[in-house]
Amino acid sequence: MADNALAISVFQREINSLTRALTCVSGDFAALSALDSITKAITDTITQGKKILVMGNGGFAAVGQHFISELMGRYTERRAPIAAISLDSNPALITCIANDFGYERIYSRQIQAIAEKGDIILALTASGRSKNILEAANTARNKGVRFFAITGSRPDATLSQMAECCIALPSDKAAHVQDTAMCLLHAMCMAIEESIPANNGSIWQTVMQTASDNGADTLLLDRDGVINTLLPNQYVTTPDMLHIENGFLTASKALAEAFSRIIIVSNQACVGKGIVSEKMLACIHQRLTEMVERAGGRIDAIYYAPDAGESSRRKPATGMALDIEADFPGIDFTKAVMVGDSYSDQLFAERIGATYIDVNANETL
Repeated sequence: MADNALAISVFQREINSLTRALTCVSGDFAALSALDSITKAITDTITQGKKILVMGNGGFAAVGQHFISELMGRYTERRAPIAAISLDSNPALITCIANDFGYERIYSRQIQAIAEKGDIILALTASGRSKNILEAANTARNKGVRFFAITGSRPDATLSQMAECCIALPSDKAAHVQDTAMCLLHAMCMAIEESIPANNGSIWQTVMQTASDNGADTLLLDRDGVINTLLPNQYVTTPDMLHIENGFLTASKALAEAFSRIIIVSNQACVGKGIVSEKMLACIHQRLTEMVERAGGRIDAIYYAPDAGESSRRKPATGMALDIEADFPGIDFTKAVMVGDSYSDQLFAERIGATYIDVNANETL
């Protein structure tokens, strides 16, 4: 019991200390203004098609990689990936440079090679005195690349002089500087995503414009990742797991007016694997159809390949297209638009002569 009480007191002490640091930042207008400046600079860089380079030693290397992951992947919103690179993520390169040029050059040499005007470099450093960070700042300055830093309460005057903006967090304990910075970087991710356009349905405007330009009368749709939100590494196994993309629902009425036929063609290996029964899949598709109809749209037919492995029906094979031709005599796939999100969708479209549009390629910033 005594050991348990000791551990709890340690937890409380550390949590309280971190809370005080975050509270100090929350009330520090200068720090928040600096954070805003960095966020706006990063947002401008993103919209100009340039990239973000992030670096940090030790724990801050992990924090930086976490931040990069949120940008390249996503924080909360579906959007195009943001060009962002961690200069700590290649151990072979880091050890090569350290061995041949010295550890203090591990960042500056990478910056010399890949940083360009318009890019932004963000350094994360608890002490603000690490030689490899200072060398990086100097190389960035010589190349005309903007350099920002987040550091602890007592940054080196050299770093403050070389960085365009340097946020000094109210702690001299490395762990709390890192934890506080992580909270701020998450807030920065939120602000960035709120500042840039999300993938808000413009894909469907592209689809309708393509139909108008090409005289297309048939819309072929993949299901997962196009109509409904993709569940990474798992299947939609019940109707409750089906979440239709808001952009598609918003556009569904206009799509119904633009196309004579709207048809889903979907690989559903979950049936062949015994994960989802055909009866349950029918319930999922009934829910999908009802949701689209409530939004003013329609789905005219749904075709799926239940095979768990390669087959004549599973995309990119064209078996489902033969089924469509049998049910819709006279259909001309050269007057069809296929919307998908994978190589199998694109090859399927190419093989039947349909115009292909990739939802991922049409995500915009």
